[in-house]
Amino acid sequence: MPMPSELEDVCLTWEEGKDVGEHANRPHRAVTLFYKYFGKESGLDVSLLHEHKDVCMPLLKSHQHDLCTRLGMRGRILLAPEGINGTLSAADKDVIKTYIEAMEKFDLSKELESSSHVTLEDVGKGVIKNRNEDMRMLFSGIDWKMSDVDGHTASFSREPFPDLKISTVREIVSTGGAIDVSEIPHFGGKHLSPKEFHEELKR
Repeated sequence: MPMPSELEDVCLTWEEGKDVGEHANRPHRAVTLFYKYFGKESGLDVSLLHEHKDVCMPLLKSHQHDLCTRLGMRGRILLAPEGINGTLSAADKDVIKTYIEAMEKFDLSKELESSSHVTLEDVGKGVIKNRNEDMRMLFSGIDWKMSDVDGHTASFSREPFPDLKISTVREIVSTGGAIDVSEIPHFGGKHLSPKEFHEELKR
């Protein structure tokens, strides 16, 4: 399993008290969990992301940091060329829905074209344009899970997360490199509803 020192980049941390507008001091009463692999199983050509990860990954991390900070969200996000994995809390579900809408609209190709850090030597304009559709759908189709903060936690005024940490890693689910992401769809099990899952646990 990779050690923390093997992470490709460090965390960006949201600090308590930083100005986040109207959501600044509201207690967090909603949580969302999500992940997405960007590979062929998602139907996207993300070779641009892998070929230019030194440029793309900082842009993705900056986008997440700015969006979450603006909405006053906290939690943990793992970003890798292979995908995204996150658990975030917010003041309410409406804030989470705003986050989801922004994610659905995110267009990496536009970020690349407008970034002052990208030159024609880094990523050719024609290359970006040719892959525009896939880069625009990078965060679309995520199966978002939302829930309210449980009553016990809320009754003690406990926050789900103390801060926001966004990390750039090699894998969004750590396997120590033992599993090729492209093979995951071939070894999946049967999808279970929540009821079926609990029935299986009783056996």
